[in-house]
Amino acid sequence: MIGTSTVEVAVVGGGIGGLSAAVSLMSVGIDATVYERAPELGEVGAGVSLQPNALRVYEQIGILDDIKDIGSPMNRTLYLTAGGALVEQEGYTGIGVYRPDLIEVLKSKLPPENIKLGKQAIGYTESGNKALVEFADNTTELADVVIAADGIRSTLRRSLNSDNDGFVFSGLMAYRGVLPTSAVPDFPAEAAIDWMGGGRFIRAYRLRNGQLLNWIAVVPTDNIFSENWTLPGNPDELRKEFPSKNWDPLAINILKQVQTTARYALFDRDPILEWHRDRVVLLGDAAHPMLPHDRAGRKLCNRRRDCDR
Repeated sequence: MIGTSTVEVAVVGGGIGGLSAAVSLMSVGIDATVYERAPELGEVGAGVSLQPNALRVYEQIGILDDIKDIGSPMNRTLYLTAGGALVEQEGYTGIGVYRPDLIEVLKSKLPPENIKLGKQAIGYTESGNKALVEFADNTTELADVVIAADGIRSTLRRSLNSDNDGFVFSGLMAYRGVLPTSAVPDFPAEAAIDWMGGGRFIRAYRLRNGQLLNWIAVVPTDNIFSENWTLPGNPDELRKEFPSKNWDPLAINILKQVQTTARYALFDRDPILEWHRDRVVLLGDAAHPMLPHDRAGRKLCNRRRDCDR
């Protein structure tokens, strides 16, 4: 840490984005406290691919080596048709990490007193030259700056954009999970593979020093999960979406190994007019949710151009 600042930052949301912001601020001497609504910090047990832009940030704040220790290198991405024909190969250095592992690394870089759990933000008001964050437990906190990193359902975003907060169902549903790599031994090392065809998408890559294989499968659906965006998934129903006659045997083998999974309704949101106002700024999905296949879509289909910022 360099220097000490009198600025106090409240980070609302203890996911990867919020914790990364707090660690970054603390690394330059700015006091940042994370307020997380859940009783414990945690993430769904799935993977995330960290690309060079993210890795540069983690290097700047001094935790890249920690991430290398928990991750698996990805030196290329193969974009394939459903049947396995190569469309394009992209070379870059990324790292696949298990989300809970990354959360633990970020958490370890913050003083325990700078992480407040069970704190559900419900709004904020301007209070002189500070922002007053209001919580569901009837407490408040003053901060010079508030970073709203509380996800696609961000409460603080609604305070900034009350007239433009509607969700748009994408017509897609995602299944996802993690397998032991030993279950799919022929999956190439240090690579990510994206398959796309028939309105469907599969992506897979290794995690945790090659011990785990992360996978996600996206399929079209008319079913909108109105009350709960996440529901248990049926592996047999998943496999029916990807007939073996149409899909690469490697992709089919991954799905054959799935014993448990969850399914997620995928929502987007119309662009919002403001990402910041006064002392509050939005971060991550609170500002710009992205569908999980957006990155591959730039290569294999017409990507929705919903944000020109």
